[in-house]
Amino acid sequence: MKNSLKIFVSLLLAIYAHAALAQADMFGFGELKDDINLRDSLSDLTHAKAAKWSSAGDNILVEGDVFLPLGKLRIYADRAIINTKTKDIEAVGNIRLYRVNQKKMTLTIDDLIRLRNRSEVLVAIEGYSTDSLGNQMVNVEVTIQGGVIRADRICGNLNSGVLEMSNISVRYNSFICRAEHAVRKPSGELNVTNAELTTCEYFDQGNGHYSIFLKTGKFYPYINDEFGFSGKQSDMGDHSIWGWNALLKIYGIPLFWVPFFYKPKDESPGLFGVQWGHSSEFGFTLNTYKRFDLTDYPYSTIKLFADYYSMRGFGYGAEAEVSTENSKTFIDGYSIYDMRPYKSSDVEKERLKIPHFRYGLELSNVTHITPKLDFRGRFSLSSDYYFRKDFDSPAYNANPEPSTFASLEYQFERATTSLYMTARVNDFYTSVERLPEFRIDLPRQELFWNIYHQGELSLSNLQMKWREYDKPRRTDPLTNRPFPGNKDYHAFRMDTLHMFYFPIRLPWFHVTPRTGFRMTYYDHSSRREITSNDLGTMGIADEPEDLGNGTVPAYDRKGGSRTRFVMELGVEANTKIYHSWQNVKNTYLQLDGLRHVMEPYLNYTFIPEPTEDRKHLYFFDEVDRIKQQNFIRLGIKQRIQTRRGNYGNETIYNWLTMETYWDYHFQNQDGFNNSGDLVHRMTFSPMSDLQIGFLVAIDAGKNSDHDLQANRRGRDAGRPGISSDLINKLELSINYTIFSGCSVRARYSYADPYRSRPAYSMGSTFHEVDGGSSFDRYYYERTQQITFGFTVPLTMDRSFRGDFDVSYDFEAGYVSEIRVRLVKTLHCWDVALELSQNRSYSGEGDIEYDRAITVMFYLNGLSGPLNRMQNSAAKRVRNYSM
Repeated sequence: MKNSLKIFVSLLLAIYAHAALAQADMFGFGELKDDINLRDSLSDLTHAKAAKWSSAGDNILVEGDVFLPLGKLRIYADRAIINTKTKDIEAVGNIRLYRVNQKKMTLTIDDLIRLRNRSEVLVAIEGYSTDSLGNQMVNVEVTIQGGVIRADRICGNLNSGVLEMSNISVRYNSFICRAEHAVRKPSGELNVTNAELTTCEYFDQGNGHYSIFLKTGKFYPYINDEFGFSGKQSDMGDHSIWGWNALLKIYGIPLFWVPFFYKPKDESPGLFGVQWGHSSEFGFTLNTYKRFDLTDYPYSTIKLFADYYSMRGFGYGAEAEVSTENSKTFIDGYSIYDMRPYKSSDVEKERLKIPHFRYGLELSNVTHITPKLDFRGRFSLSSDYYFRKDFDSPAYNANPEPSTFASLEYQFERATTSLYMTARVNDFYTSVERLPEFRIDLPRQELFWNIYHQGELSLSNLQMKWREYDKPRRTDPLTNRPFPGNKDYHAFRMDTLHMFYFPIRLPWFHVTPRTGFRMTYYDHSSRREITSNDLGTMGIADEPEDLGNGTVPAYDRKGGSRTRFVMELGVEANTKIYHSWQNVKNTYLQLDGLRHVMEPYLNYTFIPEPTEDRKHLYFFDEVDRIKQQNFIRLGIKQRIQTRRGNYGNETIYNWLTMETYWDYHFQNQDGFNNSGDLVHRMTFSPMSDLQIGFLVAIDAGKNSDHDLQANRRGRDAGRPGISSDLINKLELSINYTIFSGCSVRARYSYADPYRSRPAYSMGSTFHEVDGGSSFDRYYYERTQQITFGFTVPLTMDRSFRGDFDVSYDFEAGYVSEIRVRLVKTLHCWDVALELSQNRSYSGEGDIEYDRAITVMFYLNGLSGPLNRMQNSAAKRVRNYSM
C-alpha cells in the first residue's frame, strides 16, 4: 500500500509540477545572459548610485542603497564589490535583481489607464497627439520590469557566467521559488539546495496553499555552447528539472514524499489538462492529457491522453507532430475497449455493427522535397463507422469520412503536374478510388494576340466502391431474400479541357468572351440508362439506416468504350462604379471617410447537349454528369469601405459587403422553371466589436413545393416558425462585444427542403449557397434553429465569470441544447464548472436526454494559456460533444 501511494504521489507531482513550472526560466538568468555585455557596461558606471564610494586597486566598493545598471539588468544591494579587471562581483544585503525593457508607444486614454494599473509597468507621459478619427492619443515611454530575484548574497564572475547565491527568492510570471543556496554554472545549469516551488501568490507571505520541496535539484534552462552572459536564450520555457528527496506540502504541512522528481522540457503549460464529470452516455469521466516536447530539431512533440469512463472503460491515445523547415507530420491515435459500444449511437438496428475494441489512427504528411516538388498524404483507419462521432466529434463534424490519399506535385513555370492516388482503407466508407490519377494543370496564360488559354488533362483509373455492411438489407416478401445492395463499378477515364479567353478592357467596362471544349474517354460504360432518380435511389440504399425497399438500379458493363465531347460558349462582363466622401468622420463608428464601390456583373454560359448521354456514363464525380446549360447570371457586388489605423499607416476596412445574384435559364429542364434562385448575402461590421452576417436564398422560380411539415413523435406538427413558400434558406448571426470579457451572440438558421437548378461552367466559377456537386442538387430536410449565448464577468475584478448558451429547435418544438459554464480564479487555481443537457428523439420517437457535468482545475500559474485550455477541454476531450 505504501509503495502504491508513493507511485501515485510521484505521478501527481510529475503532472502538476510539469504544468505549473513549464513556462518560466526559473531564475531569469537566461535574460541576464541575453542582455548584458559587461565589456561595455562596466566601462560606464556613470549611472550607478550609492551613498558611499571607495576603491582599492582594481576593486570598487560601494555601500548604502547601491544601484548598478548593467545593460538591461538592474542590481540593488546594501553593499557590493566589483573588480573592473577580472569582472568578479560580490554583493550582500537586501539584494534585488530586475530585468528592465523600455519602449515608446502611442496609446488611447483607455489603454493608458489599463497599462498604468499594472504593477510591473512604469509609464512616463511625453506628449499628446490626435489620430485620424479625432481621438486623443498619448505618447508615452513604457518601462516594463521583469521577474525579480531577491537574495541575501551573490558572488561570481560576470564574464564566465558563474554565480553563487544564498537565500534566494524568485517571482516570475506568478511563479515563485525559494532556495537556501543556488549555483549557476557557465552552461546555464542551476543547482539548488533546499528549494521550494509553487504558483501560490501567498507563498511570499508564509501562507502558501501548497509547495513542492526539493532537497537538491538541477535546472536546465536551455542548451547553449557559449559561456558567460552574451549568448542568446532560444526558448524561455525550454528547460527540464531533476529533483531528489521531493516532498509535497499542503499549507506548509509535509504530506507525501518521493525519492526523486523529474519534469521534461515543455513547450507550454497550456498543453496540460485534467477534467472530470458525468455524462449520461459515458457515466463518470476522468480525462487527462499532457504534452511533451521531445527534440528541438527536428521539432517533435507528443500529447498523451489517458481517460476513464465508468460506463465505457479506459481509453488512451496520443497525438504527435514532427516538423522541419520542409515537412510536417501529424500522428493521431486513440483506442478503447468499449464495454457499451451502442450507448452513444442508437444504431443497433442499423446495418453496421460496432465492436467492443474500438480505435482510430490518422497519419498525415506534407513535405517540400525540392522547391518545386511537394508530397502530401494521409492515412486514416478506424475500427467502425461511428468511432469518430463517439470519441472525436469535432473531427467527425469537420470530415465525417476522411479519405486515404497520396499525392506528388511538381510546379513548372507554366504548368503543374501531379500523381495522385486514393484508396479505401475502411470498408464501411463509400469512396471513389483513384489508382492512380495523373494530372496536368495549365493556369490561365497568354498565347498570342491577347488570347489566353487555360487547360487540364487527367488520366485516371477509377473505381466506385460502395460501403460494405455487416447486416443485409430488408427482406423481399416475394422472394424471402434480402433486397440486393449497390454494386461496385470501375473504368479508365481520360479527360482533357481547353478554354480560350479574349479579355477586352475598356476604361469603364470589362468584357471577356470565352470558348472551349472538353473531351472525355471511358474504356467501359453502361448500356442500361441510370437517371438522376436512380442515383438518388443508390444513395438511399447506401445509408446505414436501410431507409428504402426494392431493387437498387446498377450500371452494367455492356456499353463498351465511349468518347464524349462537350463545347462551351460564354461571356463575362463587369464594371466598377464608386463614390467617396472624404469628410465623413465618426469616432463611435470608427469612420474616417467613406467609399461606396458597386460592381455589377453578368455571366452567360451556353453548353450544348454533349455527344454522349450522361445516363450511360459511370458516375464518379461531376465531370460525368455534365448536361446542357443555357443561362445567365446577373449580380452586383457592393462594398462600403473606410480607413482604419493611425495617420500614415491606414488600411482599407470593409465596413459593409454585399452580393446579390439571380440566375435565369433560357429553357425549362427536368421540371425546373426558367427562373433560378435569388440569393443575397451581407457582412456588416460597423465596429470592431460588432459583426452581423445575413444570407437568404429565395425560390424565385417556385421550383420547390415548400410543403413539408415538422414531425414530432410520429405526427405532423405543421410548419412552425417560418412557413414561407419562397425561402429556401435563411441565416442571420450577430456577435457583439460589450466590453472586454463581456459579449453576446445569437444565430438563426432555417432551411426548407428544396432542389436547386445547376449553374455550371467549365471555364468560369460560380458561387453557390451550398457546397457539393454542381448537378443533382437536392436537399431533403427541413431544419430551423435559433441559438443564443453570452459571456459575462460576475465580479468587478473578473475573477468570477460565466458562459451561457441555449439552442431551440423549432421543428422538434423543444430546447435542444443548454450549457452553463462558471469559472472562478482562486489564489492558486482556476476552477471551471460546466453543466450541459442535450435533448433529442430516439428511433422509437421517445425523448432522450444527454446530461453532463464537468469540473476542470487549472493552476493559475498557467494564466497565459488558460483560455486555450478551456476551449480545448470543451472541444477536444473525448467524452461527449459540446
